[in-house]
Amino acid sequence: MWCELTETGQTFEKFTLWPKDNPYKTIVLQNNRPLIRKKLKLKTKPYSWKVVSGEIRDQRALDETIALIEKYIEENLRYRNA
Repeated sequence: MWCELTETGQTFEKFTLWPKDNPYKTIVLQNNRPLIRKKLKLKTKPYSWKVVSGEIRDQRALDETIALIEKYIEENLRYRNA
């Protein structure tokens, strides 16, 4: 599966996910990380995710994917801010 940050705003980020074998079948996820981390300055509050477009068939797989995206974001921000 591929994942790309496709859109950002002051209060949201959108990620597009698609399988390697079918790039036309996408899922778009949105979170409120910029609002929580930058505007409200909350470091420990988890941010919320929602599915903007696409079809979710396996909620557990979606939860695991979101956890991987969050881990990647937090690790990269730690190195960027160090």
